[in-house]
Amino acid sequence: MSEALMILLTTTKVGAFIMAKVTFSRKDIESLADRLLDRGRSPLMDDMPSTQRDLRCAAAILKYVTAQGVPPTVIEIDVNNGPHT
Repeated sequence: MSEALMILLTTTKVGAFIMAKVTFSRKDIESLADRLLDRGRSPLMDDMPSTQRDLRCAAAILKYVTAQGVPPTVIEIDVNNGPHT
């Protein structure tokens, strides 16, 4: 794993299910946006223009949000159910 992307993965067993939570800093989110943008520009995706557009759009939104200072702290995401509140 690269030094730029150090993600904390925690798991919790709930009944028969394991719920994984991932912690992201603003730097991690910026790195994710860069990877999504790279995938959206990849010639390997040329046969899926709508997927390319979605990847580029998601990257642009993440870059905009992080440029505005969001999130102010590290966030925790439940990989099965979205943001942890």
